[in-house]
Amino acid sequence: MLLFKQNKSVPPVPAKQVVHLSGFNVPIHIYVERRKGSRISLLKNKINVRLPNYLSQSDRQKELKKLLDWATVRLSKKDIYNKQHLDKDYWNDRSITVMNDHWSLAFHSDSMEKRMRAKVDYSNYTIAFTGNFNQYQVEQINKNVAKMLIKIFQEQYKLKVFNLVSRINDKTINKSLNSVQLKYLNSRWGSCSVKGNINISLRLLLAPIDVIEYVILHELCHLQEMNHSVKFWSLVSQFMPNYKSKERWLKENGHLCDF
Repeated sequence: MLLFKQNKSVPPVPAKQVVHLSGFNVPIHIYVERRKGSRISLLKNKINVRLPNYLSQSDRQKELKKLLDWATVRLSKKDIYNKQHLDKDYWNDRSITVMNDHWSLAFHSDSMEKRMRAKVDYSNYTIAFTGNFNQYQVEQINKNVAKMLIKIFQEQYKLKVFNLVSRINDKTINKSLNSVQLKYLNSRWGSCSVKGNINISLRLLLAPIDVIEYVILHELCHLQEMNHSVKFWSLVSQFMPNYKSKERWLKENGHLCDF
C-alpha cells in the first residue's frame, strides 16, 4: 500500500517505492502536489512521478499504475536502465554469470536463523542462501548477497584467473611473474607493478571472456612498457589487433560489472 504525503506549507515529501526493470531495482519517487495534471520523468537513476493533490486515493493509484505501465513499455524499448549503474536484484533474478559460468541462486527461509548463510554447490553452479528473510527489506537482502558473492567468487576463481594469466603470458610477453591476485578493485580493472605483481579485479569476471583476456594482456604488456606510450599500444596491438573493441565494451558496459 502506497502512502502519499502532502504538506501545503513545505515542498511535498515523496513517497518511495521500487519497480523491477531489466534485472535492476529502479527507485520511484512519488510527489503529490498542487498541479493540474500528472507527470512522469525517466531520469538516469530513478523515476519521478508527480500527481495532483485533488485526486482521491483510489484515483491516485489508478493514475500511478497507468504512468508506470507506460514507463515499463517505453523503458523496455529504450533499454535505459540497462545502461545505468543500479543495484542488482538477486532476490528476483536469482542468477549471475561469472567467466561464462551460469550460477543459480536459491533462497530458503528459516525463522530460526539469526543471520544469512550461503551453501555452495560447485558441481551444479548453485548457491543456496538461508536466513530469516522476513526481517529484511529486499534491498538489504540484495546487499548481503552481494557481499557474500564477492567472498565466494574470489575464492572460487582465483586459481582459474592465475591459470589464465599464466597462459596468456606464455603466449605473448613471456615475462617473469611474482604474483597474480584476484581482488575486488572498485576503481580499476587491473594493475601491474614493476616487481611483476598482477592484480585483476573481481568485477572484471562479469565481463565476456575476450574482454577479460584483453585486460590481462594489457597488464602483462606493462611488464615491458610501464606506461601508455605509443610503444605500449603497439605491443598490445601486436598480440590483440582488435583490442579497441574490448576497450569500447568496457567504456559502454563496465558500469554493469559489479555485485
